[in-house]
This record gives sequence, structure tokens and C-alpha cells, in this order.
Amino acid sequence: MHATDFGRTLIIANPAAQSGAAREVAERLQRFLDMTARASQFDLVLTERTGHAKELAAQAQATVPLSPLAATA
Repeated sequence: MHATDFGRTLIIANPAAQSGAAREVAERLQRFLDMTARASQFDLVLTERTGHAKELAAQAQATVPLSPLAATA
């Protein structure tokens, strides 16, 4: 398997999505990426309220320009 360098990546997940299953999926994704992607750092942040994902993304973009990988509602 070829490792990919994503640099610093922010994973934003809604823990209430999919009847709560999204939290575990996001945590598993973070662990998988941490194991397979060299020279990358993955930070997982869970949303707490409506609109929180947009706030988190805007804060991250203002701090370090990011390339969005995916977005889900």
C-alpha cells in the first residue's frame, strides 16, 4: 500500500449522525489514516451543535489553509 502525504488534516464529524455511529466511524478513520499516511497529522473534532462544523472549518482555514477532502451534513 502506498502512503499518501495529506499534511495536516482536520476531520470534522457529527457524533449524532447515523444514530451515533458516525463518532465511531470518524475515530476509526483517524486511526487508519494515522497508521497508513506518512508525514501527515490528522486531528478529529466532533461537532457540538448546529452550524458548529462550519465554525470549525472557518477557524481552521483562518489558521492554516486547508484543502477539504470531503464534507457531509
